[in-house]
Amino acid sequence: MPTPPMRIDLAREAVAAVEDALRKGWRPQGVGGTGPAAIAVAAEALGVNRATFASRVRAAKKEFGFEPDWSLW
Repeated sequence: MPTPPMRIDLAREAVAAVEDALRKGWRPQGVGGTGPAAIAVAAEALGVNRATFASRVRAAKKEFGFEPDWSLW
């Protein structure tokens, strides 16, 4: 059974959660440093598995053009 398409509300929620974590000072994924990245913090805040959440953020960009504003960090 194919994966269902991404829901727009989940895409918006994922991007907003990452941006919230960035505003709180958590680093973007791929940037060196100690502690978790903003994506991991956002996943935990929403109670979603980290890998699932990272896929959700990628799908938000691919399907809707939504991407976190990484400059908020």
